[in-house]
Amino acid sequence: MWGDFRTELLPTLESLGSLADATALKAHLHSIRGTSAQFGLFLLEVFLFAWEKKEPDPLGAREHYLPGALVIARLSLDAIENDLPHLRSLPA
Repeated sequence: MWGDFRTELLPTLESLGSLADATALKAHLHSIRGTSAQFGLFLLEVFLFAWEKKEPDPLGAREHYLPGALVIARLSLDAIENDLPHLRSLPA
């Protein structure tokens, strides 16, 4: 499960940059928040919550949030794998 999550997280976040519908964007943010929380990426979850729930125009706010979400995701994945190095060897 970790391998799949790790492999898919960044491309999934990057794909948010091409969405043109606010409802679809919010649905994807909600889904990513849920899986991020399950795997312990709590800072990413909170960041995505702000984007999904607190922004009146989530599409307009994308330029502000997406780069930060990608950085937080990368740092969070690395931090978890530094604490639990056996996760690096799990297949996707």
